[in-house]
Amino acid sequence: MPDLAVANTYSDNVSVLLHLFPDCNGNGILDACDIDCGPAGGPCDVPGCGQSADCNGNRLPDECEAITPGDFDADGQVDLDDFAAFATYVAGPGEAPLASPECLDAVLTAFDFNGDGDVDLADFATFQAAFTGP
Repeated sequence: MPDLAVANTYSDNVSVLLHLFPDCNGNGILDACDIDCGPAGGPCDVPGCGQSADCNGNRLPDECEAITPGDFDADGQVDLDDFAAFATYVAGPGEAPLASPECLDAVLTAFDFNGDGDVDLADFATFQAAFTGP
C-alpha cells in the first residue's frame, strides 16, 4: 500500500514549485524550460523542453501571453520597452521585419498597425499615438 503521507508531501511540493516556478500553459513543463532546455542533464533537460518561443524576451512562453498592437512585451502598456523593440524591427516600406520565423507573427501583431506586412514610419505614427509613457 502506498505511503499517503509521502504522496501528499510530494503533491504539496509540486504545488509549491508550480507557484514559485509557473507552468502557464499547463503542459507539465516549467515556463523557463518550455523556452530553453538548458545544459544536458540540467533541471530543464526534460522531454518537450525548448518548444516554446519567447519573442519578447520576458521569460514567458509566447503562447501564454496576449501580444497586442504596440504592446510587444505584453505588460499592458505601450512604453519605452516596446519602443526599443519597435526600433529593432522597423525595416521600411515593403520590407519584412528582421525577425525569426517563429517570431514574425508576434512582431507584425505588435507593430504592423496598418496590416501591410512591414514595420515602417506609417506604423510608427500609430505607435506614437498609442504610446502610454515610460
